[in-house]
Amino acid sequence: MKLLSKLGEIIKKNKAITGVLVVLLLVIAFNNRDSNPEYLSYEVVTTDVIDEVELTGSVSAVDRADLSFKSGGEVVSVSVEAGEKVAKGQVLARLNTGTLSGELDRSNGAAAAARASIASANAALDQALANLSSVRAGNSGSLSTIESARSNLTEVTNEQNQLVKSAESALLSTDLQAYPNDASRNVAQPTVTGSYTSSQEGSYVLNFYRSGANSGYSARFTGLENGTVSFPDNGLPVRLGSRGLFVAVPEDTTGYSTTDFTISIPNTRSSSYQSLLSKLETAKSTRERLITSAQAELDRLLAQETGNNSATTAEERRALAGVDSARAGVAAANASLSQANAGVKIAQSQLEDKVLRSPFAGTIARSDLQVGESVTSNQVVATIVSEGDFEIELQVPEIDVARLEEGMTATITLDAYGAAKKWQGEIIAIESIETVVEGVPVYITTVKILDPTSEIKIGMNARASIELDRFENVIAVPQSYILEDDGRNYVLVRSESSNDVIEKTVELGLRGADSLVQIVSGLEVGEIIVREETSNE
Repeated sequence: MKLLSKLGEIIKKNKAITGVLVVLLLVIAFNNRDSNPEYLSYEVVTTDVIDEVELTGSVSAVDRADLSFKSGGEVVSVSVEAGEKVAKGQVLARLNTGTLSGELDRSNGAAAAARASIASANAALDQALANLSSVRAGNSGSLSTIESARSNLTEVTNEQNQLVKSAESALLSTDLQAYPNDASRNVAQPTVTGSYTSSQEGSYVLNFYRSGANSGYSARFTGLENGTVSFPDNGLPVRLGSRGLFVAVPEDTTGYSTTDFTISIPNTRSSSYQSLLSKLETAKSTRERLITSAQAELDRLLAQETGNNSATTAEERRALAGVDSARAGVAAANASLSQANAGVKIAQSQLEDKVLRSPFAGTIARSDLQVGESVTSNQVVATIVSEGDFEIELQVPEIDVARLEEGMTATITLDAYGAAKKWQGEIIAIESIETVVEGVPVYITTVKILDPTSEIKIGMNARASIELDRFENVIAVPQSYILEDDGRNYVLVRSESSNDVIEKTVELGLRGADSLVQIVSGLEVGEIIVREETSNE
């Protein structure tokens, strides 16, 4: 203050140096201000430090399917409305079947007639075989031809068995395909290759799940065999079990984690199935006829040797011709039955295409069906969602995805109910390939809600807090009190005795999501740390 008074007297005496003195006064005032800074203080205490990430998404159903008829036509009945709960397989609507019911009746009639013809043909064959046995009983044979007949029987048996085996292999191995168990799923099918080496009929059921394989998927298989298989790359066949088959996943595996596939052996849905089945039945019928004939010839020669009767007679040749004719009649009747059964299956399939059924238990979310309207095949007419099971798809930035794992728990809140209402969730899937959203790569992570309630609605905005790490009852201070100088972290501590501010070097631990930082060493509970108050505080 004395200095300022003295300067004032000088200014009055010599106005020429006024400007210089004003500048000098401003500098002195500025330095005086910085030499007495204002501090904010914080008392060091123990608390919990939690590292978590909060992500946003929206609620969706675990299962959802857009429904359509497999064929077009006029809607004649609608059994459900939007919002109604339905059971798996429940009929939702029907189309006009036209003449299809009559076609099914005619096919069933043809099948019944074919079965009657088979019974009649078998009876005729039994009579022909009995007649042949009677004729041969009166004939004699010679020892010189018995061994030849035995050799012929063995040769015919081996040859015919091989032909039947080849026809059976063709039936079981041709056009094998993996069909989705849920026919409403629009997913690319896995490719099945190889040759089925077993004679056992049945099926493989493939249950896909996400894994660390390059393709992103592995599969459990059950049915004819049980095991697991991993797919190292899309399109690369890998062995399925031990019976000669291979399977490969396509480039597009969308929907695989919620879709099961079945490989039926034989493939009764193949266009070549009936033809191959007919060839197998013909091969079996031919085998039976030729082996029976060779056996009968051997039996005749043995009887000839025993009874010392005369050689084969014209009557025996006629009896053999009668047996061959009867066997041909049995084969023709069997072929007629196969054809009739194929007609029945086609008619039944066409009728089923006119019925819309629920693929799983759930709630009809949307229905556009009206009685009397016309729809086309594969036209989406309704949407069904699973009942009570919900999940949230989160878009996780690249910086956070490496810290997430399947099985981690999440605390979920919905914007509609505020932060006070919470649900628990679990991470069930993390995509291994990024999705670009508005030019930014993110990884879609699915969280299943573990304790769903009736308050949850599809489409609600959701927030999921996922705890990554936690330290309880540790020394922690706000991030804003920590200073850094050339790699050294330190804080300013107010001395209790002198009220001076000194520096203390600290070792940092976990950085929490709430700006608290764990202090591993350098501070004790009760110490007062300070920081300069900024102009905007």
